Amino acid sequence: MVGYSPGRSWAFPFAGDPMTIKIVGQDEAFALMKEMKPKQPETAP
Repeated sequence: MVGYSPGRSWAFPFAGDPMTIKIVGQDEAFALMKEMKPKQPETAP
């Protein structure tokens, strides 16, 4: 599982690393995958 917090990226290293990497088990991964939503396409200006 990987997460990125752009709000913390400007304050690194004081607020902590903006990237979070965590190894999860299969059961937790399946539960998280069920909560995922497709990314909406970006609109061109």
